[in-house]
Parts: sequence; structure tokens; C-alpha cells
Amino acid sequence: MRTPEDACCAGQIATIGLAASSDVVGVTLGGIVGHSICTGAAVLGGRHLASYVDERTMSLLGGLLFIAFGAHAYWEVCSAACTLRFGVPVFLKALR
Repeated sequence: MRTPEDACCAGQIATIGLAASSDVVGVTLGGIVGHSICTGAAVLGGRHLASYVDERTMSLLGGLLFIAFGAHAYWEVCSAACTLRFGVPVFLKALR
């Protein structure tokens, strides 16, 4: 798993497999309870963090992380495309 999308898909596939082999009601209730716990922890953690960090600072940090993840995704796609096309990533050819 390399991206959050991969983790999401793997989690969905695991849930489908678990529901197929186990009690559907138990899997459903377990998913609801687990999601509720994770969401509750995120809300409480966010409220605690908001008491220490300025909203503008968090917005700036979020924007910078968005740009960084976008650049990383672009880099991964370009390096994969170059590897498929030329057999060796372009950045490795520059080192030769």
C-alpha cells in the first residue's frame, strides 16, 4: 500500500471478505463502532490542537502539505511513466 486510496480499497475488500465469511451484522456494527472511535479521537485531538495553534498557521501548514503531496504524486507518476517507457528512471540516467 503506497497511497491512502490503496489503504481504503484494501480496507473495503477486507470488510467484504470478512462479511462474506462471518456474521454480517457483527461486521457492520464493528465497522460503525470502529469508525465512531476514530472520528471521536480526531475531533477531540483537533479541539485540543486548536487551543495551542493559530487557525491561520494551520491553514498555511495544510496548504503547504497539500502542495507537497501533489508534488510527490506528480513525481511518482512521472518516474513510473519514465521507467515504463525507457526502462530506467530519468533521474538515474542523469547520474550516469
